[in-house]
Formats: sequence, structure tokens, C-alpha cells
Amino acid sequence: MRLSRLALLAVVVVGGLIILTASPAAASTALSTNRPQTDLYVSPSGSDHNQGSRSRPFKTLERAQQAVRDLNTHMRADITVNLAGGTYELSHALTLTAADSGTNGHQVIWRAEPGQTPVISGGKQVFGWHQVDSAHNIWEAAVPADLTSRQLYVNGTRATRAVSTALPAGSAATSTGFTVPGDALQAVRNPAHLEFVFHTLNWAQQRCDAAAISGTATQTLITMKQPCWNTIHLSTVGGGSAGLPTYIENDYSFLDQPGEWYLDQASHRVYYIPRTGENLRTASVIAPDVQNLVIGAGTAGAPLHDMTFQGITFAYSTWLQPSGNDGFPEIQADLTLAPLGGPNWEGTDGTPSGTGAFGGQAQMMPDAVELHSARHIQLIRNTFTHLGAAGLGLDQGSQHNTVSGNVFTDISGNGLQVGTVANPTQADPNLVDSDNTVTNNYVHNVAAEYQGGVGMFFGYVHNTLIAHNEVADLPYSGISLGWGWGYPSTVPTSQGGNRVEDNYIHDIMKLLVDGAAVYSLGSQPGSVISGNYVKNQNNLFGSLYLDQGSTGWAVDDNVVEHVAMWFLNNPNAWDASDLTVSDNYTDTAAESNGHATVSGTTFITAAALPASIIANAGLERRYRDIHRTTPPSDSRAPATPSAPAVSIPTPTSVQLTWQAPRDNVGVTGYEVYVDGRLEGVTAVPTFAVTGLSTSHDYTFSIAARDAAVNLSMQSRGARVHMPPPDTEAPAVPHAPTASAQYPSEVDLSWPATTDNWAVTDYLVYRDGVEVQKTTSTSATIPGETRAQTYQFTVRAEDAAGNLSEPSPPTSITTPDLANLALHAAASALFIDGRPAVMQPKSVAANAVDGDPSTAAQASDQYAWQLQVDLSSSHSISAVITQMPSTAYATDFDIAISTDGQNWTVAKSVTGAAAGVNIEAFAQPLNARYIRIVAIKPNGPGQTGGQMSISELEVYGA
Repeated sequence: MRLSRLALLAVVVVGGLIILTASPAAASTALSTNRPQTDLYVSPSGSDHNQGSRSRPFKTLERAQQAVRDLNTHMRADITVNLAGGTYELSHALTLTAADSGTNGHQVIWRAEPGQTPVISGGKQVFGWHQVDSAHNIWEAAVPADLTSRQLYVNGTRATRAVSTALPAGSAATSTGFTVPGDALQAVRNPAHLEFVFHTLNWAQQRCDAAAISGTATQTLITMKQPCWNTIHLSTVGGGSAGLPTYIENDYSFLDQPGEWYLDQASHRVYYIPRTGENLRTASVIAPDVQNLVIGAGTAGAPLHDMTFQGITFAYSTWLQPSGNDGFPEIQADLTLAPLGGPNWEGTDGTPSGTGAFGGQAQMMPDAVELHSARHIQLIRNTFTHLGAAGLGLDQGSQHNTVSGNVFTDISGNGLQVGTVANPTQADPNLVDSDNTVTNNYVHNVAAEYQGGVGMFFGYVHNTLIAHNEVADLPYSGISLGWGWGYPSTVPTSQGGNRVEDNYIHDIMKLLVDGAAVYSLGSQPGSVISGNYVKNQNNLFGSLYLDQGSTGWAVDDNVVEHVAMWFLNNPNAWDASDLTVSDNYTDTAAESNGHATVSGTTFITAAALPASIIANAGLERRYRDIHRTTPPSDSRAPATPSAPAVSIPTPTSVQLTWQAPRDNVGVTGYEVYVDGRLEGVTAVPTFAVTGLSTSHDYTFSIAARDAAVNLSMQSRGARVHMPPPDTEAPAVPHAPTASAQYPSEVDLSWPATTDNWAVTDYLVYRDGVEVQKTTSTSATIPGETRAQTYQFTVRAEDAAGNLSEPSPPTSITTPDLANLALHAAASALFIDGRPAVMQPKSVAANAVDGDPSTAAQASDQYAWQLQVDLSSSHSISAVITQMPSTAYATDFDIAISTDGQNWTVAKSVTGAAAGVNIEAFAQPLNARYIRIVAIKPNGPGQTGGQMSISELEVYGA
């Protein structure tokens, strides 16, 4: 063989291993550029007596591990462990320590041989099936005596544990378990393996097993395992304790559907009803029997470091804690509570009396592959599947690691877990989980068993990049960051500087509620949620959800489609108001701002949402092979639009217009760019750009999109030089005309005035104090009192902020009418008549205290009713409500009663807005009691958010 000088390789034999030094030309394809590379080989058909060469591979991972330790003390090149295709069955976890790490800046690489699929498995094959019940098609096989798995897979498909419906009517929860009518459950094969599943919390699923079952012919007594039962039954976490179960699992008598299975641990038999097309005599049936497949046992002083795992499938693990005495007392995101008796969840003053679930009491589930104190580890293009707890975990000071191009699917709990929840104020930088990169992973159909789980969970993490992942098809949330609910004991926090960017999160919240595509808890200073595309969130709440304690976030340039509520901030009273939410795009108007400053949101039909953000979100091109999708039927982009025509209505704004370009199907929307950056979107060929700088040059261009999210090239730019600053104030308005039908509201109107550019707003002053700003030439001003004289003036404002001089004043004296509701006895009720739970500092009396700055607002339920007792019957001519812009009823009834028992709807109000609503009756009505009954919003995601009443006024005839 003849070699050119550029292709020449120096071959050195060291201890029976071949070290190849590649030329510069060949080195571009090597894992370590311009460095020699040491290769070891492993195959399920190999032998640990072999040399570990390509022709004589090792058999086990442990033998390869020992060979690495023989070579990695003074590395001059990367060491690569090449795994041939096939299954590497484990009886215990492969444990790696600092001794298995790369040295001298080189990596130890565990990777699949090209084109092959090695599977690291903790499963056992189940053979010898035979039918034992032909009527129900139940099959049986013997299993090892020590098999205690919670999962079974048939031909790679997860089987369902035999499941029954809930307990019969007449059942009741007790301090130790349940009393159940009849004796049916006394016949279960193994009472201590009967599992009860609870959906006490809307966002979590809890599990506890029975300890014993006894009883008579008429009643069964179920004693539950402790401490699990106390933890879920006595805890008030989330507002309630476990009552009756939603359903029951794991008894032979429950086998009645294809795909169900049951493990009888007493007789060491497994039972299964085959699905259509399954032949158990030839099927691959696997029961996982190992909790962890790989453990990276690094420590802060001796971290696991400089390793790569690439192209490996990690499959078939189980987790037995939920079957034990501790059970599965989930609180959120598949984290569980330690047994009661430790620190309380929270104190009576709303702050933790101990670390509680905000710290060491909450427990994370184990991972099939868990790496502790891992540094500079790469996990590239692996698959995590058929796993009984979480998939992959990095914690205990794991830093500078990369998780890219992996697939997480068919996992019982969370797909990926990074960080811990044990110490929110970690001061030791070596123990902070920081500077990790999680990109281009496809996470789908996880939380298959513990359905309160999430696609990706991040605890107290710092400087973490979560980008270009696709997260889909989940029963609960997509990406969850942070812990601690922002209570004072969790700050100052070690988390922050995290970036959630350019992810595609879709088809989530299929089962549970009170979650999100991106969900956060606790302080996150300097963190960003940007460029994400969220689509199809089935249940509530906000798709971008900043829950309690969430501070420090900037949320911008996200696209949210087909959801109930696109954004929600649920703050604590003490949270900082430093959340900025700007320039996002959605086809759903519903939002709940909380403490956040929300601006620049574009509400537009789905067909016009920005294609550039949508196309950029999710897996990058080089990783799209890990999730192959069907190409759209229309792949042709619209023609390039012509350059827009520009008009300048003010020195800081322009109006753009252009002609609609051609498309083979049809243009559905446009993207507008200012100096090459996306400024906004529109469904029609016109757009206003505001907030520009005077005396500045700008270039405006347009791109067109179609329904298949094909985006055209940007148009030729239209270059504009903006005018100099506007320093001329508008003309002085005329004196306003004033009228007052009721003491607390004055109606004003005035003629429009002029400006050299344009008037944008009018400012209304009462006795020299600004009370309202409006774009209209009329206003209703609340807050006056009876028989008082007020003076009103108006000033005009233009886009540059220039203010005119005040108009001539207008004086008016309010009518001398008594507000019958002022300081009357007030109460709040839910719709069913029960006393309503109120928001903090939002008592019913606030609605009749004469102070519009206070309000009455209920909690826990969206629809409620405010009742006022006028102390005696009156002839009523008008009811006036004032509701804040942050929470108001769009539909409500005004109900009246003379005795407080029999009620009549005096008026139904629909389409109401925030502010003052005056409802006058054509004929006076006799009433002592008045109720404002919320009709809408009667659930989340609706305009108005929830009824809040600043003031209720009632006037007699």
C-alpha cells in the first residue's frame, strides 16, 4: 500500500494497544484535533480475557473501566472506549469516580461504534410464558425470587400495571387508611403491594401502598403504610390532604385489559394480557431490576471530569421507593416530601419555620444515569428510555457540562434533572451547579408513571443555558426552573443567570393543571426566557408562568400559540417587581401580569405569528435527525415583498405600507424589520413603528410568511432619516364641559385641539392634581364626594411629551345624594353561598370604605359574589361599581333582596370593562340587600382575570 506524505500515520504499539498519530489533514475528523487517540473496544460477544482491541474486544464495561484506569494517569491523547452494538446487561450500576476521568486536558470517551447501537440495560428477560386463564387471555411466567420491578416492557412497549377503579361508594378515609363497604378487597393476593393513587393536588400525583387489609363480610379495613400515609393524609401542602384515591393498582384481580400486567412477588410469577399481535412465546419481555445504570460518584474535592458519553442507549431501570413505606408523596415536578415530623412546610405567618420543602425536606427522585460533582462531561446523542425514575441527573456542584442531541422518552418520572433543591443559599462555589449547557435534546412522553413530572427540571442552578430543545407530549409541565417559592429563607439565592432560549415546547399539560411550558419558582437574577415557541398547551395555567418568588426574569420575543393563557405571574406579596415581559407574540389575549411589567405584546392570529422565531426554535438543523418529522406539503416561500413606502406621522414614528407579494398558496402574515432586527408582525400590509429616535437613520424591510411557516427573503430596505426633535407644544384646549349625575363621578368632554404633529393624549386635572390620562376627548372621573365643588382643567400632550398650557377651568358641584352602601356591612361569598376565602388585604369591607385604592377580591375561585346590607329597605335607582384594570368582571349580575333569603336579578351586565360601571334602573326597586355576582370570568384565561371591586355605590330614588 502506498501512502502520501499527508496521509502517513505513525503506528506505535503500547501494551498491546494501537496508538495512531494522525496527520493534520486526517485529524479534522478525529475527536481530538491534532492529537493521538487511544482506542479500546467492548462487545457483548467479547471476553474480558481479551486485549480490548477491535479484533479481540472486552465483554464488560467494568473491564473497559479497568483498562482506562491503566492508561489515564498521564494521558497524552483522548482514550476512546468503543462499544459495539448489542445489550450490556448490568446487575448493578457502573460506578465512575475521579479515577476514571480524563487527565492533562484530554477526554475519556465512551461511545457507540459508528452505525451501531449499544444498550446499557438494567433489565432481565422474562421467558417461559404460558396461558393460565383462557377466558381472560392471561399469561404467566416464572421470574427470579429477587425480582421486584415496578415496570414491564413487551417488545419495547411499556405495559400497564393492573388497575382498578376508585373505592366504592361509602368508603371513607381514616387516620390510618380507609374503611370500605363489602369484602372484595380482602381477596387481593398481596395486600402489602396494593397501591393507591391520589390526585389531591391539581399539579401532582401521590402514591401509597397498603400495609394490611382485614375486615368482615360487610366492611373492609385498609391500613396504609407509614410514614407515607401520614405524609400525604395529614399534610396541608397545596391546600389539601389526601382523601379517597383516584384509582388502585397492582393486583391479579384487576387484570382485565390487554397490555396490563401484575407481578406476584410471593409466588415469583408475572402475569400479562397480550395486546393484539403480541406472541409471548417469541416476544422480548423485559423487567427492569436495577435502579441506577451509571453513577458518577464525584465529590467537590475529587470531581468526575473530562469524560464523554456518545451514541449510547441507557434503558431498563426501576425505582422501588414508591412501593415501600415512604411511598411517593409528591409535592411538585416529581419531588417528594420527607416524612412528617421534620421542618414544617410553612409557618403561620407565611414564612417557613424551617427549611421545609424549600430545602432539604424535598427529595428528588434518582436518575438512571446520575452524575455527582461532574465537571466538563459531555453527553452527546445518547438515548434515555424505558426508565423507572428520572433519566439523567447532574448535581452536587456539577459545572461546565454539555448535554446535547440526546433523546429522552418513555421515562417514569422527569426526563432530565439538573441541580438540587437542598440548599438555595449555597455559598460554596464548588457545590453550586453552574455553567451547564443543555441544548438540542428531544424530550417527549416522559412522566409516564409519575405524571406530575416534567420534561426538564432545574433546581437551584446558575448560568445554565437551556436552548434549542424540543419538549413535547407531556402530562404536566415542559421546562421547570427553580425551587423555594421565594420565601425569605431562600435568599440570597445561588441561582440566576439562566437562559431559556429558542426551545420548541408543545402538546403539554395533557393531564394536570397549574403548570406551564416554561415554569419558574424563586429568585432568578439576570435570567432570560427568549425566542421560545410554545404551542398546544391543553390545561392551565400560563404557558410562560413565573410562579411565587420569581424575580429577575426578562421574558421577550417568545411565540405562544393555541393556549388558554399565554403569560402568568403569581407573585408573593414581598416579591420584587423587577420582571420585564416585552415584545412577545401570541394568538391568545389572556394574561395575568401580577408584579410584571408587560409591554409590546402582539396579539395576532396564528397564521401571522413570526415565522422567523418559530423556525429558529427547537432542534437546530444538525440535530433534526433525532426527531424526523413529516415535511409540510407546502415548502415554497412567498415571493420577496417590495420595499415598503414610508410616511412619518411624528418625529419618532413611521407608517409603513407595501404591496402583498405572490405565494403558491397565500400569504398569511408579514414580519417587519428595523435595521435587520425583527420589530413586529402584522396580518395586513401596513405597520406602524413607534419609539424611534429623532435625527436618526433607519432602514425598514419586510418579509412575508404563509400558513406553512415558510418565510420569504427580506425586501429591499427603505432608508429614512427621522426629523429633528419636536419641541412645540399642542394648542391650549378649550374649557371642558362638566356634568355629574351622581356624587362620586363627574363626566367631562372637550373639543379636540391641534398640534404641529399630532396630539396623542389628554391629561385631566381635578383641583390641580392629575387624575386621568386618556386618548379620548371625554372622561369619567371617579372619586368625588357629595355636595362638593371641584375645578377641572385639561392639558394636551404630543408624542414627544410636549404639554400644552392648562385649559380654562370648569367648576362643578356634585349632587347632594347619599351613597347608601358607604360603610355598610359587607360580606363575600362563593357562588354556592359559602363564605369566600379572600386575597390577602382584600376584605369585603374594602368595597364600601369610600377609598378606591382598596379593593375586595376573593381567592381560590374565580366567580364569587359581594353582598352589602343597607340595614333597611330602600327604593333603589342606581348601582355603581368601580373595578381596577388588573382584575374586573366582564359579566355580572346585580341581585337584590328584601330579606336576604329570596333574591331577584335586577340587572345582568355583559361586556363590562374596568373602571366605573353605572347601572341605572328604569323604575326604582325596593331592596335592603345588594349582591354583585360574578358571571365571567368564571375560570382562568378569560379577559378580566377575576372580579375585584374597588367601590360599590348604591343610590336611592
